Amino acid sequence: MLKKKNFTAVVIDAQEIKIAVLFRCRRGVVCRLLHRHPVPGLEAWEEGNVDELAAALKAAFKSAPGAGRKVITAIGGQRVITRQLRLPAMPLKELEQAVVWEAEKLVPLPVDELVIRPVVLGESQNGESGLFHVLLVAVRKELVYRYYEAFDRAGLQITAIDLHHLALWRVFHGSFGYPVHDGGVRAVLDLGFSSGQFIVLKGQELVYVRSLPVELGRLLPAGVFEPAPVEPAPPPGGEEIPGGEAAAAAEDLSGEYAGYDEAQFEHLGELVREIRRSLDFYQLQERDNPVETLVVTGGFSKIKGLPAYLAGQLGIRVAAGFPRLPFRDVKNPPRVLDPGFSVAVGLALREVLQ
Repeated sequence: MLKKKNFTAVVIDAQEIKIAVLFRCRRGVVCRLLHRHPVPGLEAWEEGNVDELAAALKAAFKSAPGAGRKVITAIGGQRVITRQLRLPAMPLKELEQAVVWEAEKLVPLPVDELVIRPVVLGESQNGESGLFHVLLVAVRKELVYRYYEAFDRAGLQITAIDLHHLALWRVFHGSFGYPVHDGGVRAVLDLGFSSGQFIVLKGQELVYVRSLPVELGRLLPAGVFEPAPVEPAPPPGGEEIPGGEAAAAAEDLSGEYAGYDEAQFEHLGELVREIRRSLDFYQLQERDNPVETLVVTGGFSKIKGLPAYLAGQLGIRVAAGFPRLPFRDVKNPPRVLDPGFSVAVGLALREVLQ
């Protein structure tokens, strides 16, 4: 008999702590909890003082009944260095050493100050027989130690520190995200308060990642944009979303069909430039496989008219995206999972899918 088991993920950004709890049962994967808690800012934590963050984590979990104490989290934004490599297939120990050698050439920091890991994304698709597409991931050791210390002081145990990019891939490469992936080439952009995470999927394979150095929380003037309402029903677990219902979900999440005043988007020029740059970087590697659709998710994806505005600026189809999971075991469940939790849900899926 399959035992139900909860999986808890935590995302920390400049404004809040987000907690997502999923559980797996015979009927599939179900979302049990999405919870937000304010964080007093990360300035002290960035300087080495973990007390405030530990207290905020402790308070967040106290107000999130059902969240487990074993958690997966992620380090994102410009704190993570990524480089994409083409390397021959080799045993894991040799691969770990190979990416350290590559980091010595490519990363402008001493390698003895970094935690460096390889992530094998798949076999190279550029006609380079025998080579694999490997993501080099590097983070400052002191930052990793600070994460573990803050969580430990809050009474939590980190089971893994993951990447925002991989979390987005888990949600949007298959059936766990809307729009359901049709197997073509799509980009996914998660827009958070302090950074944007950009990935490209070719079929189900993750082929390109980038963190956008754009702080939307500081670009956008207060009061200019209002989040669109969230009204439509989510898809039942494992079933296809009816066409009309899916369109309504995208409409209500983004305000795409409500019209927009283009003058309001003058503050987003930096964002548009970084998206174009990301698309161009990818296209240099994959000239025969252009991006067909950009899926926009994350908290700032709910800006009214944003998909339509970006579509006009970029010349490609842009759609609002959100996690596609049923919600259970609460008295008043949300009718659509908040796209602001896309990364948190993707982190929890790491444990569910193992």
